[in-house]
Amino acid sequence: MATQSKIRPQDQLRTLVLEARANSDRLFDIVREDSLYERPIPERNRIVFYIGHLEAFDWNLFRTHLFSLESRTPVFDKLFAFGIDPVDGGLPNDQPSDWPSLPEVRNYVQTLRNLIDDALDAGDFPLTAKADGYSPETLLRVAYEHRLMHVETLAYMFHRLSYSHKHPQSQDPASAAPVENLMVEIPAGQATLGIRPEYVRADDKGAIAGEVVLDEYLGSHRYIHVKTPFGRVVMRSQSSHPVGSTVRLALNLDSLHVFDQGTGHNRRYEHA
Repeated sequence: MATQSKIRPQDQLRTLVLEARANSDRLFDIVREDSLYERPIPERNRIVFYIGHLEAFDWNLFRTHLFSLESRTPVFDKLFAFGIDPVDGGLPNDQPSDWPSLPEVRNYVQTLRNLIDDALDAGDFPLTAKADGYSPETLLRVAYEHRLMHVETLAYMFHRLSYSHKHPQSQDPASAAPVENLMVEIPAGQATLGIRPEYVRADDKGAIAGEVVLDEYLGSHRYIHVKTPFGRVVMRSQSSHPVGSTVRLALNLDSLHVFDQGTGHNRRYEHA
């Protein structure tokens, strides 16, 4: 009698990561090749940075927390993790010539994808056995959410890009059916709340107060890590917040996610 194999959460998440990768590729394909060094928004990095950044983030995340692999291109790993810092805290003023050529960037991206995919296929995750190690499911979820966050940001950036820099896109007819917002019933039990950094903002009247423990500058924006009575909250911000200072936070409750502490599944979508 044939038995039905059980799909692991790890495999499901990997599929989502691959789908998100395909979505980001399609988004970059909108921009003409001779325009990938443009900067649609003055405060952000050039488009070419994000082509390398999405893979550099996955690679730096997995190789240091999952695979225990050595960096092949440390200069590129650092460049595409943080970008080129502006001088004196002003607007970015780097030139296209300061960045690697497009063939170099694409070769870097494909090399990292091959390394990551081969390591995931092998299934050897020595670092997860450490006391402070993260599970493969957690790391894959982080990679998935990070890429989706940037897909959203890139869509906004490309909207600001002149039509002459983009390939014409066909328009799908909009559905005439109205979208209905429904209440979601979440069963009782312990849960972990999650929210993306772009849905958190500093607000003097915010309901949550905490201490800034880390201010990460990533070229186009900052990630402010805040220690609160409810755990660490990360906020995306254009402004610096000194470490040790107190900040009040407001959350976009419509973007709040509820994760089951036992399975890690998103209850909001499981019971929708």
